[in-house]
Amino acid sequence: MVEHRSPKPRAGGSSPSTPAIPASKALAAGGKAVAAPSGKAAEAKETKPKVSPFVFFQQVRQEVSKVTWPSRRETVITTIMVFIMVIICAVFFFVVDQAINFIVRFLLGLGS
Repeated sequence: MVEHRSPKPRAGGSSPSTPAIPASKALAAGGKAVAAPSGKAAEAKETKPKVSPFVFFQQVRQEVSKVTWPSRRETVITTIMVFIMVIICAVFFFVVDQAINFIVRFLLGLGS
């Protein structure tokens, strides 16, 4: 019989290296048991109940009220930072493009 060796000698023999815990002990320890769906349960899909448009917009308003909106100053500073980064990236890519252009033209000019 061939001996099976782990690709990582210091690692445990199983993956994951901790032994499996029976579902009954996992539930006692506070874990969640995942049962394999069978029969009609496998076919049935869980669907959320439909909500009227009025209730939907009411929920949207509640969620929007929870949002922490940035101040005008934060928005202006962030916008300026974005423009600065765009300019830096544009200059960087222009320089790289010119360098590649020079190298390619040099290499193609060697043959003529």
